[in-house]
Amino acid sequence: MNGKFFDLKKEKQDRMINGALKVFALYGYAHASTDEIVKEAGISKGLLFHYFESKLGTYKFVYDYCTRFLVLELSSQSLPENADLYDGERACLTALLNCAQTYPYLPLFLLNSRQEEVFEALEVSVAKNTTIREAMDALRTKIQCTEEEPSGKKKRLLTFTIEGILLGAYREKAFQATMVLEQVEEYIEYLREHFG
Repeated sequence: MNGKFFDLKKEKQDRMINGALKVFALYGYAHASTDEIVKEAGISKGLLFHYFESKLGTYKFVYDYCTRFLVLELSSQSLPENADLYDGERACLTALLNCAQTYPYLPLFLLNSRQEEVFEALEVSVAKNTTIREAMDALRTKIQCTEEEPSGKKKRLLTFTIEGILLGAYREKAFQATMVLEQVEEYIEYLREHFG
């Protein structure tokens, strides 16, 4: 990656990052086209390769950038006193959706990147997902847990619910971070009321 990328105006940086995020999120690494990325970003292909050298370079940069952005957002989250599993997951989701205010396809990119089939992209995904998981776990360690098995069925149900709502919003082309958070909070309250 050419370090001069950060000399560009923030608006242009974000346009390039958002273009790449959208294309990689929607098509995956194997089917993502650099032609589509430059079209979304409103730049020339030469400029894309000037800053990132290749499609893989673009993918690596975007993943690294998003990971750093999300980890920073996670570290700024706080939990209420006597926080439970639901509060921890809400805080993680809030951090993710705060990032989506600037980078709307970041959540979909992270979700779909776990399914990559191209080795080079999967290798990047595994390394970065480990970093993200560690940041989320650091936030979750602040939870006062009264349950014997906090990572059991209830946690999986909550994870599937959150991912389902996120994916549904993208599929329906209706993703808005605030609406997703409101919808997830309704489900969190339902799950808390019925499953403790």
